Amino acid sequence: SSTLDVEVLAYDDEGKVVQGVKIDPSNIKVNIPILKSKTVPIKVVYNEKTIENIVPNDFSIEPSSVTIRGNSDVIESIDFIETKPINFNNIKSGVYEVKLNLPDRVTLVDENTIFKLKEKERTNE
Repeated sequence: SSTLDVEVLAYDDEGKVVQGVKIDPSNIKVNIPILKSKTVPIKVVYNEKTIENIVPNDFSIEPSSVTIRGNSDVIESIDFIETKPINFNNIKSGVYEVKLNLPDRVTLVDENTIFKLKEKERTNE
């Protein structure tokens, strides 16, 4: 993190600085956390009770990696992110949206990303 001395200003409803206003204190210290980001692969976790007739290697996750952010000490220790356990009884039509199991103090850089488990196309060899 970084600490900065900044001037305190008053703004009006339109976001313009209001002149002639005395603010006390006129300066404050602001602590700005600096987060680190890292791209790691996603590891698919299966619900063991539902994979009897499923071959896990027949499925892939898209996207297969994710960019995470957090404090340096936490991010440095992460080599992959796991999905929440996948229940194969819920998979229909070959595509299934999955959620990630993010560690504490870790967030996604793009929180709008949708992760999907897809059945791989089989080749006839």
